[in-house]
Amino acid sequence: MSAFVTLDAARAAAYHLYFPHHRITEGLQAYTVTEFLFYYTREPDYEVDITSVSDKKIRGRAWYVSQFGAGNFKYVGPEPDQENLKRQLTNNAERIKKGEKIYERFRRLSESMSF
Repeated sequence: MSAFVTLDAARAAAYHLYFPHHRITEGLQAYTVTEFLFYYTREPDYEVDITSVSDKKIRGRAWYVSQFGAGNFKYVGPEPDQENLKRQLTNNAERIKKGEKIYERFRRLSESMSF
């Protein structure tokens, strides 16, 4: 749902009559976003190779304990599960060592809006 709200906001930002004071008083021009990437989709159609930064992604994601893993069902505190983190990093390193690429997958929407 947040992706669709963001899409609506981007469309509104492209239409100068929604925010005329920005143009009149601040001299700002409308901006059109032409490409959107929706994360965590069931229908990905766009891939980005993140192999070189995949360990950073795993470490960063580990801190979202209330969003992923056991913390999603029973919040266990602000610290990541170190055993699970180590297991994920080891698995990631093994995949890369075998020559496998790590991809982030998105649903891509490209559109052109003109008002």
